[in-house]
Amino acid sequence: MDQRMSRAMGMSQSIRIPLGKTPDDAIQLMFNPPMSQVLHREPVDDGVLVFTSRFQMPDSSHLRVDYVRKVWLGWKWVWGGEYSIGYSTQSQPAMNFMDMPKLDHTSSPFPMVLGDVIDPLVEQITVETGDGEKYDARITEASGRKIWFVFLPPLTSPPLVLNGFDHEGNRFVHETIGGPRDYGSIHRTDENST
Repeated sequence: MDQRMSRAMGMSQSIRIPLGKTPDDAIQLMFNPPMSQVLHREPVDDGVLVFTSRFQMPDSSHLRVDYVRKVWLGWKWVWGGEYSIGYSTQSQPAMNFMDMPKLDHTSSPFPMVLGDVIDPLVEQITVETGDGEKYDARITEASGRKIWFVFLPPLTSPPLVLNGFDHEGNRFVHETIGGPRDYGSIHRTDENST
């Protein structure tokens, strides 16, 4: 597994990924800084996705996701990503997003799109793919924050269209994103279409 991950990261030599007794322990051992606040744990086929945040302030947002796999002797970190976005308190976004690509040479729950909801009116999020498929995101609340995520098929065609809806089904968030490793903020639109 260490060799596959090293290749996927573009390294010529293998890195050693430590084993942890728990998913949180595996992340801690891999990155060594104090563990961030855990917002959500999502079980997947052979492991767990751990969503964390180092901080949440009125003018910025941070979100990290790590995929940790259960192996014979414990838990092993496989892949992850994060974003930190700052913005003006006078122009807060409705939501933030990050596109996590599929990994080559290893199985994982990616690709997926994830983010956090800033505007409390956002109650539903959909992602439309370039080939016309539409997927509903899961929104979960933890520690006073709302995060969202959606798993996509491995061969998803860009671009991706992100839509946010209020409780009546009115779309007021709409953004087209370019694809793997894209991230950013989305502000409210003036349109009111479904």
